[in-house]
Amino acid sequence: MNSDTFDTLILIGRPASGKREIIDYLSYLEAKERRRRFHLGELFVIDDFPMLWTWFEEDKLLSQMGKPRLHTDEQGYFKHDYLWDLLVRRMCLE
Repeated sequence: MNSDTFDTLILIGRPASGKREIIDYLSYLEAKERRRRFHLGELFVIDDFPMLWTWFEEDKLLSQMGKPRLHTDEQGYFKHDYLWDLLVRRMCLE
């Protein structure tokens, strides 16, 4: 832990709002420049997109098989509020 850098930075935004572009930009900066300009040290990125995509794919496959969806309804919304908590806990495992 370094006193001149943030311990954690959380990027929250709607899909396609530019989060990935920000991460890519910060990742390609030299470490000294990133620390000087943005007070960020080494980056460790946890992305919820692959987890969510897997859930959506599984539900689509289950629907095609005539089985009940596990995570989302037909409109793509979570079937249960506790799935948000599950997603956060899954990200913590990363």
